[in-house]
Amino acid sequence: MVAGVSNFLHNYASTMNCVEEGDATAMSEKIETLLKESRTYHPTAKTIAAAYIKDYETEYKQSIADP
Repeated sequence: MVAGVSNFLHNYASTMNCVEEGDATAMSEKIETLLKESRTYHPTAKTIAAAYIKDYETEYKQSIADP
């Protein structure tokens, strides 16, 4: 599992535990921690190649003509 996802799930689970315990202050602090995420994940070359539209104008016109 990707480290960022693992950390997110751990923090999320901790937040849910706070809800079960009824501790609103701790839950608020956990949510603030989740909102401060600053990491970025770049797509792989394979993903970029699959997402790239080689002839955008033609694809766009086709999508308008036949949604």
